[in-house]
Amino acid sequence: MTVVLARATLLRSFTIASLVMGGLIVACGLCTSQVHADDTVILSGGHSQITGNLKAIDEQGNVEILSKLTPDPIVLKGDAVDLIECGDKQKKRDIPRSRIELSNGDIFPASVESLDAQHLTVFSPHMGKLVIPRDVVAAVRTGNQSPKLIHQGPGERDQWTEVSGDASVWKFEKRAMICTEQACVSRNLDLPRHFILKFTFVWTEDGIPFFVTTFADPLAERSEATNRYILRFNGKEMEINRESSEEEKSHSLIKYKPTAAQLHNHRLSVEVRADRDTGKMELLLQNESVGKFVDSLPNIPTGKGMMILSMARNQYRQEIHDLEIYGKDDLPLSELTKKAEDQRSDLLISREDDRWSGALDSIRTLDGELTFSFKTSSDQILMELAEKDVSLVRLASPQKPAQATEGRPFLLRLFDAGILTVTSYRLSDGTISATHPLLGPLTLPSGTVSTMQRVASAAQR
Repeated sequence: MTVVLARATLLRSFTIASLVMGGLIVACGLCTSQVHADDTVILSGGHSQITGNLKAIDEQGNVEILSKLTPDPIVLKGDAVDLIECGDKQKKRDIPRSRIELSNGDIFPASVESLDAQHLTVFSPHMGKLVIPRDVVAAVRTGNQSPKLIHQGPGERDQWTEVSGDASVWKFEKRAMICTEQACVSRNLDLPRHFILKFTFVWTEDGIPFFVTTFADPLAERSEATNRYILRFNGKEMEINRESSEEEKSHSLIKYKPTAAQLHNHRLSVEVRADRDTGKMELLLQNESVGKFVDSLPNIPTGKGMMILSMARNQYRQEIHDLEIYGKDDLPLSELTKKAEDQRSDLLISREDDRWSGALDSIRTLDGELTFSFKTSSDQILMELAEKDVSLVRLASPQKPAQATEGRPFLLRLFDAGILTVTSYRLSDGTISATHPLLGPLTLPSGTVSTMQRVASAAQR
């Protein structure tokens, strides 16, 4: 995994003297020939980092790492560590498509076994069997949230905002936007956390294409760098860069030179698949994958907008066709259920987006199939729905208020699109032991966690 600093510019060099001045304690250990630089520890302030092999984290948060900087292991004081990026050591697991969302916003994959008036019982490939108090469960999201078409366009001219140049030089047709000059426009497209962005570049036979688009862009009204992605295509090479508000330069995530066959007929279909929980992304051209990559920079862009810059010259015609955005029902519950008038009732959303308010009576296995028993508010009918027909259930049971924690919480991100906020954790013998304010003591194999971050509050994720 490529790792960069949590904040500030990348440190070009790092000396043993700077480690000593940073308050680090050196312990005894192994020779450097045995060290594999799979993990990275980023120190407070983001100005320094150490790569190596993470060995242990004790109850006080002190981190032991084997580094090539010294023949002995280094122990970093817990107060000096902001972020730990773990290497890709996860084992292959059958990851359930269902997700459990807790009242504090944490979410993790798990298979639902049953639900009654008091408890939700699930099996997590990371944490084993969990019996969770029903009143701390916010939602059960099944694996039937197929990608839904969120936007199809580009749309009308007045739906786009002029950024630079003259927006009137853009011509909008039913499924295309066309430009023969240099100009830039933007639009909020409501990109969800997991999205598929599709469009097609088209250019004239005698022209030299030069397209620039941004996505996951907050469209802030300022000129300085911000958290977003920039896609450039100059006719010979396509590149996606990550821009960060905390870095002086953008970072290249993927470069690809399309083949002659892919550029046939002077049009190129582009598809970007992004999971903003894990930073995993994939680029497809002409419906074929040309590369998967990971955005390992902190503060993954949360913007929902897109900006399109035409670099057309000499009246050469450039076009963008069939702009489409697909997403899953993985928006926060406040967005998914904001149409529901009665927030005191449970809400069930079917795979076909039918919605019922009422009470989720139980989840149980019936005739060999996991079945949701739901009583509607309006006519008190008890419905029995198979899991395959259910998309999401929001639970309106009284939820426990957020518990006060001593010190700062820690954010654990799982390799498989999960987020857990814990009040403490330690690493020993390849196992992470943590305390969760709602789930209690947890045990996870170290290979399931991608990052461990100390944060001021869970809201800062």
